Amino acid sequence: MRKVSTLLLSLAAAAFAQVDRGTIVGTIIDPTGAVVVGANVRIQNTATNAVQQMVTSNAGAYGFFSLPIGTYDAVLEGMNGTTTQQLNVGADGATLVIE
Repeated sequence: MRKVSTLLLSLAAAAFAQVDRGTIVGTIIDPTGAVVVGANVRIQNTATNAVQQMVTSNAGAYGFFSLPIGTYDAVLEGMNGTTTQQLNVGADGATLVIE
């Protein structure tokens, strides 16, 4: 079964403040377009090895907030296997698709 996840990266800061934090949020969906409930999503900062983990909600959603800007390994466990991708949390934001 194919694994699909879109990670939307965004940054938020108060006006005139230096942005040094980011956010990774997304929804896990299967190839039919149905949300995946209870999938394990784990991120690890490659510089500090700090790990955060969560399970997708009843809507297939997950979110990691107030992350230090940097490079992260994102791991999706469930749906018949494990998928790992690397992404950068930075001022420009990015989109990552895990298939």
